Amino acid sequence: MSDQLPKKRSKRGRPPKLPEKKSKPDSDLSELSKSQNPTTKQEKAIEKPKHQSDLLEVYNNLRASFLNTGVSQQSQLLIRRISSNLSSSGEISSQLLFRILNEVLQELTLNELEVVSWAIALDRYNWKENTMPIQNLLLNVAFAVKNQLNEDIAPYKAYLSSKSADYMDEYSSWAETIKPLMSINAKDINNKFKELGKLVGVPGDSKIQDYNYYVDEILQISQPAIQDVKDESLLSVKKYESSGLRKASDFDFESSTNNNHAVLPKVEVMPTNFLEGWDKADPSFHSPASKS
Repeated sequence: MSDQLPKKRSKRGRPPKLPEKKSKPDSDLSELSKSQNPTTKQEKAIEKPKHQSDLLEVYNNLRASFLNTGVSQQSQLLIRRISSNLSSSGEISSQLLFRILNEVLQELTLNELEVVSWAIALDRYNWKENTMPIQNLLLNVAFAVKNQLNEDIAPYKAYLSSKSADYMDEYSSWAETIKPLMSINAKDINNKFKELGKLVGVPGDSKIQDYNYYVDEILQISQPAIQDVKDESLLSVKKYESSGLRKASDFDFESSTNNNHAVLPKVEVMPTNFLEGWDKADPSFHSPASKS
């Protein structure tokens, strides 16, 4: 036998050893998961602050921004019309109603679309069956509109609950009675907007708008609180002076060439086709009752 050891086999036929894959760090996996599963609106809502104090801070910021901009002249004209319509029975003055409407508008930071929807719901409400104070009713109806037209109203709930711990419970039971009134569509809003947008014209000239009517009304509401109002804090003149409501003195007056009436510069005319096609653009605007 030969003393030589057997030769080792050649490794040339073996495939090269592949390097082991390193697992991605958790942070990378997290980023990958986010890219594959974008955050939904519901998940975003969960991320929002839920603590009462945080929600109140959000509300305070919303209201501060709203008041910093100031209540628009158009919104003032809208609520003036609403107060005039509601006071037609003679049971409550339009000046008092205007003050309450203005305070609620500022508390809930209502935009013009919400104000018009508010007017529609108030028109449909059965006032003969109402048993609550007028300011409570106006607030409840406005909040129902806010609730219907907005996804996130948690800050407003927190604010109202801070005013009265039982408010949301009382509102929830009352809200069932107003559900049928909240079936509001784009056509309803368009018609109501045009109705409320009719301004008082100067006799003999349909092209000139006489704002003396509105100026007189605004000046009247700046007078000291009406004596028959028990809750003076609700209608405090000082409160309104610091609330962002534009006063008559803030407007620029000019003389009309046809008469000596002082008229304000022409405001934005309310479009006749306001919200035309709204149903197609935002079907979610309709309440469940109107969809069925």
